[in-house]
Amino acid sequence: MSGKTPLWVWVLSLGLLLPSCEASPYGAVVNIETLNDPGVGEVRAYYTAIAPLPCPSLLDNVCSDASSNCAVYTTSTPLQGQMPSPGWCVRQWQQSIPSIYTSSLTLGTSVNITLNTKVDLSVRVDTKKVNQPPFTALPPPIWVSVECPHSVALTVKDLDQDTVKCRYAREDLGECQGDCPQQLFLRLEEDSCTLSYAGGAAVGQYHVKIMVEDYAVPFLAGMPVPEGALSSSSVYLSITVENGSADCPAPPQFAQQNPAEGDVASVLPYEQLTFNISFLSEGQSISEIAIVGPPELYVSPMMSQPDSQTTVQVSWVRSPNQLSHLLPICFTANSISSQSDKRCIWLQQKKMNIMPIGTEVTCGDNRMSLVLPIASLINLPLNDLKLNDGSCPVSSNSTHITVSFLLTECGTNRVQSGSEMVYTNILQSRRPTTMISRVPSLILPLACRIPGQTAKGPEYNISIPSETQTFGDFAFRIELYPPGQGPKIKSTDMLQKEMTAAGMVRAAQRLDELDLYVFSNTTVDKAELKVDSCVESATADFAVTFPLLNQGCMNGNTTIEMLSSNSKVKIFKINLENLNIEGTTMYVQCMVHLCIATMPNQTCPSSCGKAAAGLLVNSIVTKDYLVRSGPVLIINTPQTSTQATTTPTTTTTERPTTTLPTTVTQSSASEKFSTLTLGVTAGVVHMFLQ
Repeated sequence: MSGKTPLWVWVLSLGLLLPSCEASPYGAVVNIETLNDPGVGEVRAYYTAIAPLPCPSLLDNVCSDASSNCAVYTTSTPLQGQMPSPGWCVRQWQQSIPSIYTSSLTLGTSVNITLNTKVDLSVRVDTKKVNQPPFTALPPPIWVSVECPHSVALTVKDLDQDTVKCRYAREDLGECQGDCPQQLFLRLEEDSCTLSYAGGAAVGQYHVKIMVEDYAVPFLAGMPVPEGALSSSSVYLSITVENGSADCPAPPQFAQQNPAEGDVASVLPYEQLTFNISFLSEGQSISEIAIVGPPELYVSPMMSQPDSQTTVQVSWVRSPNQLSHLLPICFTANSISSQSDKRCIWLQQKKMNIMPIGTEVTCGDNRMSLVLPIASLINLPLNDLKLNDGSCPVSSNSTHITVSFLLTECGTNRVQSGSEMVYTNILQSRRPTTMISRVPSLILPLACRIPGQTAKGPEYNISIPSETQTFGDFAFRIELYPPGQGPKIKSTDMLQKEMTAAGMVRAAQRLDELDLYVFSNTTVDKAELKVDSCVESATADFAVTFPLLNQGCMNGNTTIEMLSSNSKVKIFKINLENLNIEGTTMYVQCMVHLCIATMPNQTCPSSCGKAAAGLLVNSIVTKDYLVRSGPVLIINTPQTSTQATTTPTTTTTERPTTTLPTTVTQSSASEKFSTLTLGVTAGVVHMFLQ
């Protein structure tokens, strides 16, 4: 890096808010792995991009050349987020590229960005190896309030222990193809790779392009080191500036049990890593915990605790994959008016040696066995070898080590990888923690994969009843009332009348609370109504929404569920003061379904707090349906104490059952759909409008 470059670089960034049909991407990064062969002339590039919703099934043209050794990572549940509007999703792919390369990406229909990479593939004079470029973790979309300063420090990791610095992409170096705009309210600290927003920008979407570079550090005084940057790679960041409170409320804060910034977790084949991410918010409830990570990363629904703590559980299983050896996971929390600091950790896919010749792993119906030649384990103390459960025997003779155990014993773990069930254990050297030794050690992951089975042939004839046969003709509706005026709760009705008589209810008084009722008219006794999610919006098109419930979980102090003796009715109390509604009208929509427990004396499980590994549910459910209210007036007047009550015109929409939010497309109420959680299409459901 030239000495002429100042420590603080001030740049100018595009100040136009793009229309939603041409929304700019929210971020992109390319990370490089060298192939440890200077003669190849190619590197492997790993791309991550955050695209605006609706989520593209594939990024256009990223693998258009069949000879380019390119692969798009497919996932059934891409990571998604709601803020900023219209929301976003993560897409990833890999490609073999030349050591100097410019990637042109098309996201959506008309937005193009470029990512530049430059890697020196010569053998370094200091390490006698080919350089390993640094990896950069892409954070979730960054958004700020107009007057509130905010900083984001990029998380980088260099396996060669080189010094990493960041600078803005430069036109004179051929790093800009019209995508390096500048703006004075953004600044970059090069040594810490920290991008800072000073406040004062106009509302809009801005972006910057940053080059991440590594510089050799001498191990000893006088040792020769390569000069200049050893590699350069691009990070494209988008910053959305939105209207907000001028007093800049305190953003959500990390709880103590979170992983630390930059933590590294080594993951063995078929190992499952699980951890919690928790935030605290004193002022405003947390709308979402936004996460960017590798494909097939599982994120549980948010769980809100009474101590203002909001938590999600994150889980990832290392299945056979083509991903890079370093995988970042970045996360942040969003409230309605602020974003927390971000934090990133690394998953390191530990490289494993090829199994010694003569090794045999046998998987039976309920047992796993291993035969391992001793000749391949030079100077390895055999008495140190243990399974996950150290009490299980490990046998050896003069030629082989043998282990045999049931799949339910010896600390064997069970994980699900796609359609397969995998049983895993680890044979490894275990020594006292106080012992320091230079003798070899062994880590040998063992796995038995049981593929998913499909029933075939005419001998199988399974009949599944339709939704109509199971639940009858049914529909849903929602209604909203001032406290105490709903059809099920009358305890505060007398107090409301006394206040009105005493003149305590002023004309056009704004309501502090509303009671939300969700009804189903099914006549099946065992059927239970389940409310998966609810959102509030100031407009009938629900262009901008605020979550009231998220996958069955209450949203902090904004929504509280009230007891109801009727399984077909759900009642929630909504705190309007936490919604910051502008105007006097709001709209509500909820995603709902019906459920019947198939086991006697049981009820259907709640979707809130569902374990990362999933639940075996003894129940039958309908599809998910969308039901909307009409306009809800959130003021009371002396003329009518029920003015906030709506007689809603409800619409219904079906969507596939999934563990992550999906885009909902509205359908006519006369359309007929049906399915069960067993995946069998059946029957018709008649819906009605009220």
